[in-house]
Amino acid sequence: MFENLFAPKPRLAPEEFVSKLLSICCDADMNGTYYNLLRLTEPQRKRYVFSTFLFTATLPSSRAASSGKKNLLPFLGSAYGQMLNVWKDKDSFVRLGDWVITDGEYIRLPEILEKLFQQKVSIKDIENHKIQFGTLLQAVGLIRYDQQIEDVKEIAESYPPDQQRENLLMKYGTQLQSYICEDMFCPERSREELFSRAMIFASLAETYCKRISKVFDIL
Repeated sequence: MFENLFAPKPRLAPEEFVSKLLSICCDADMNGTYYNLLRLTEPQRKRYVFSTFLFTATLPSSRAASSGKKNLLPFLGSAYGQMLNVWKDKDSFVRLGDWVITDGEYIRLPEILEKLFQQKVSIKDIENHKIQFGTLLQAVGLIRYDQQIEDVKEIAESYPPDQQRENLLMKYGTQLQSYICEDMFCPERSREELFSRAMIFASLAETYCKRISKVFDIL
């Protein structure tokens, strides 16, 4: 109790923090560069925007939870809620499979939708399930927040400290690629091209992590 009572308070208001995070995921020049490097299709660009937004929104909270700065979680939870509210048409219904493509998320989503949103849907129907976009953001954000924490734990257990940062960025990049590209392991691509795309996604993750960390470190 006393630890929480005397914990330092964030130096930014939630609104200021959110504004700084939004400037990252809304950076047209930065994201345009990666669109061009990766030659994304229109559906992939849509998932890119969705996934980099959720990456930006969830990373501060997962970082605080993983690093022991749990006193920041109430503040970050408030900021996270404000971030989700910036999306327009949150009440519009969308086909879930147009935004989410990973089997792991398809497996988890039915339980989350039933438990938190009172929506019953089977795994076999999840891809074509129509859902309000705001609900989709919340449900998938929860899964990706949990995944980020698992990724940190896995890297910490698998690599010595001097190798953890590089491997965590690769892990984040691989996760982003899986969220965006249904052709992640396209057999028509050469090994060199597959490796090149993987490295671009790692660079994408590093770019986002660096900019998010600068904002997080102000707190």
